[in-house]
Parts: sequence; structure tokens; C-alpha cells
Amino acid sequence: MASSMKESIMIDDESILNPSCDKTALDRTVTTAPTYVRYALYFPWSINAMDVEGISKKWLSYPTVTQLAPVDLPDSYDIFGGDPWPLGLTVFESGLYGERILFQSDRLAVEWNAEVTDQSYPGYSQMKAILVERHNEFIEVLAGNGVKEVANITSCDCVYESRINGLKAAGVMYRLIFGGNPPNEFTSPGSDSFRRHLHWNGKDPANVTVSDQEDTTQLTIQVASNLSEPASWEDSLDTCHMQASLLFTACVGES
Repeated sequence: MASSMKESIMIDDESILNPSCDKTALDRTVTTAPTYVRYALYFPWSINAMDVEGISKKWLSYPTVTQLAPVDLPDSYDIFGGDPWPLGLTVFESGLYGERILFQSDRLAVEWNAEVTDQSYPGYSQMKAILVERHNEFIEVLAGNGVKEVANITSCDCVYESRINGLKAAGVMYRLIFGGNPPNEFTSPGSDSFRRHLHWNGKDPANVTVSDQEDTTQLTIQVASNLSEPASWEDSLDTCHMQASLLFTACVGES
């Protein structure tokens, strides 16, 4: 088997990726606790350092602050051609649950990483509540600094990383594509890496990446949603989370 593979497919299987929206599925315990989680909101590149002046006073419960270069800068962005200097990625960490808050000119996110905290993963509901509260404070600071048009959220996404034991990368991908238990040749030790690009509702993207590690298998699921209305981001994030849970089940089986 090849050591790596990258393919793109379109999946619109209502029975797998779009069942009736049962909100109880959002609270379902997955087989393997995530090792990294991120929930992010995205808006146009419009926020600068002056707009967020005073945000640290709102977030005193996050005593450690780090400033980094902005990430995912658009290719069309031209600071020498008139575009404003982008706000760097600012990270506030050491929250109550070990979460970190990140923002830059085009996004606001909350993340949790098992490798940098001794706190247990608090679950989706708690993480979403943190993001809602931080978003409200973020908007309040922007308005207080005279930003007349508060950043309209255009999309959101969620990212989950888990370590899967007892199933190699090829076996995980077999489950996702074909369903059911993989043949023995898909469960033997290997050093494979696979990536699948899907569209879970015919238009919004999802990515599943799985790779064999030395003693485990790394599974990463990212699900995004483009918003038709700025006020709908909470429901859209719920849907992203549910679709990610369904993809996890498709990859590793029922919890």
C-alpha cells in the first residue's frame, strides 16, 4: 500500500451525514476522548490593534498572553498596496478549563489541548458557552472602541483530534469509505497517511485526516459551515459539531 494518499470525494448520504437533527447527539460520549479541540468564528479581514484595545481587561482570567504572526493570510492581501497591517495572532491562555482564546484580524477561537493542560476536556457544551461569552465581550470591546460595523461572522468550524488505539490508518479510512469492519490487511501495523475531503451538505467542507504514529493512530476531523445570516453562528456551530461526531462514528464505530 502506498505510504500516503490524498483524494477528494463528494458525499451526500442522508442516512450517514445528515440524519434528523437530534440535539442529544451533541452530548454523546465518543469512544476516545479528544486530545485537541478548536471552535472558531471567521469574519472579513477588518480588525486592527486599535479596535481591540482593552480586551485584556475583560480577560483577566487568562493571565498568559502571547502574540504571534498572523496565520492563513490571504494570497491577495497586500500590506504594501493599501491593505491595513494585519493584527497578529494573539493567544490568551490558562482559562478555568485549560482553554485558550485566540484572535486575529479575521477570527476568534477557543481551543483545548491535552498536551498543555492537566484539566480534563470539559465537553462541547462548556466550550461553546465559553466561546459565546468571549465573543460577546469581544464585540463589546470593538463597539467601545468606535467600530461602527461590528465584524459579521461569515463562517465557523470545529476541529477534533483523537488518538485511536487498535485500528490503523488504513482501517479507519476503510470504515469511512465502505463502512463495517475492515479486512485483516487493513488492521496490520503500517505507516500510512490518508486525507478525505467531503461536502457534508452538498456545499460545506469537511476534512478527515488519519495517520499512523509510532504506537497509535492520529485522527483529525474538521467540519466547516458558511453562514447565510450572521446571527446563525451558534446553530451552525452545533451542526458542525454534530457532523464531526457522525464522522467520528463512521471512522471508528459506535461509542
